Amino acid sequence: METLNLIQHRLETLSPGEIFTTRQMLRFGHRRKVDQILYRLVKDGRIRRLSYGVFCRNKENDMVSPTVQDVTLIKVRGNKVKIADKFPLNQSVDETQNFIFFTEDYSGTFLFLGQKVVLKKICGRKYKLSQSEIGRALLRLWLSGRRNVDSDEVRIVIETLSTNDKAKLRSYLPWIPGWLHNYLIDEINQLGL
Repeated sequence: METLNLIQHRLETLSPGEIFTTRQMLRFGHRRKVDQILYRLVKDGRIRRLSYGVFCRNKENDMVSPTVQDVTLIKVRGNKVKIADKFPLNQSVDETQNFIFFTEDYSGTFLFLGQKVVLKKICGRKYKLSQSEIGRALLRLWLSGRRNVDSDEVRIVIETLSTNDKAKLRSYLPWIPGWLHNYLIDEINQLGL
């Protein structure tokens, strides 16, 4: 009974829609007991299960709902995984489409409200590119693939960059593959940078 009271007290301190994990509740009791209590609270409608081990406090007539990005950050934080900064490739809301997040550490999947979320490991160079706006633009070209990218597409991406960003393009050359390097160096030379 003490575990139940401690968990209920902790839930009262959370705002509606705030995410918490099973791992955070383990300080109130043994794993089996905590799992049973959380299961009952979900069944009673007091909390909502978002994914395995991830919940949020429920409130009647409350439209606050965590996003897939929020749940992904909570799930990977427990495993000390770094996600590529603001880089889910597909922003569509298509039901058949998976959410893909790139990580430096490991690949994996989990379900979020019935939708598959994919954590895909990328190499260190790609991860480094994901940490800046210019790098993310170049990374999108890289991930599109050699067969799907031509000089016109590279030119369009470069035209969307600010003047300051265009001046920094040369510093990104060591991080990209050779085929993209060739397209990029041609555009940089044409711009006189």
